[in-house]
Amino acid sequence: MAAFARCGLPKPRRRKAPRIAGLFLLVSAAAVLFSLLPPVCSSFGGLFDHSELRAQLEELLAPAVMVDPEPFGDLTQADPLALTEIALRAALLASSDPSPLTDDSGRIILSFDLVKEKGAALFGEGITLTPASITSGSTTFEYVEAENGYHIPHVAQAGYFVPQVTSVRASGGVYTAEVACISTAAGGYQRDSEGNTIPPAPQKTMVYTLVKQGDSFRITGLAAT
Repeated sequence: MAAFARCGLPKPRRRKAPRIAGLFLLVSAAAVLFSLLPPVCSSFGGLFDHSELRAQLEELLAPAVMVDPEPFGDLTQADPLALTEIALRAALLASSDPSPLTDDSGRIILSFDLVKEKGAALFGEGITLTPASITSGSTTFEYVEAENGYHIPHVAQAGYFVPQVTSVRASGGVYTAEVACISTAAGGYQRDSEGNTIPPAPQKTMVYTLVKQGDSFRITGLAAT
């Protein structure tokens, strides 16, 4: 524990905290995602017209669209810190523990090993992630080397994007998904005077390249339209 004293970090509390209202981004991201995206909100072009596939890809891409990284032709061109943040957010969104481990400041402690597992699930085995602190807007995910883990505050981020898959095509085992990025600041679906649904306009559209491995997909590239 001397490392925490020298670094001025709060000593982690190795016990389960009382039930917490929700993990970082879990409630807010899920609520916004379901409010923005009704059961049938997009159609597929090309070879596919399956809502199950659309839903699978939207769930997979949610943390990536939330981070909104710079485009990359392949994973070797991607920013390792951006990939790390995507994997970290995926781990938070997937967690169902109502009483996570916390430090003396009430921040969630998330193992970097779990982040790496999510990174492998999203990008494939052998992906290189960077164990370092990450600042996103006004939020800091603090990496504590002595614990090999992140300390994450209980705050809900506002103004991020959620995905709406508008088309999916496949060629030679490579899938191309066109994804509309809907800002959470735009609010949910509205209705006009005649009761017709008016979806929020996407702020931009990105194209994700994926490969299928078994029943799941791996992200391999990202481009702007």
